[in-house]
Amino acid sequence: MGHELTPRHGGALAAQEVVKRLGAEFQYVRVDEEEGLARARAMAAWLRRMSAKPFLGREQEALRQAIMLENLHRGEALVIEFGDTAETARKLTLLPENPIQFSYQGEEDERAASQLVRRCARALDCDVERF
Repeated sequence: MGHELTPRHGGALAAQEVVKRLGAEFQYVRVDEEEGLARARAMAAWLRRMSAKPFLGREQEALRQAIMLENLHRGEALVIEFGDTAETARKLTLLPENPIQFSYQGEEDERAASQLVRRCARALDCDVERF
């Protein structure tokens, strides 16, 4: 279980706009472009390795996404750590055409993250939905 941020108006924000808004909301924000690209490439490799069955007839869409992820440049895929302090910070992975999601290590972790997730959603003008 976890939460997904869904934009209230229009589509997803550009990566640099997400960084700007989180920087306005939180005192601690760290951006890692290299880790973002590594995660994008890992997701692309996973999509290519998967058999067609899990995609339920949407294999071409998955292949298109893999190609898009493989061709990203610095600044287009980010890992962003944010919070009021480094000790209370959470990480999110920002990939084009993918929702921002938060996963938890149990109910206590979810409770500890809930205020940061809500503030993140407010800063990015998103609704918070369970997945």
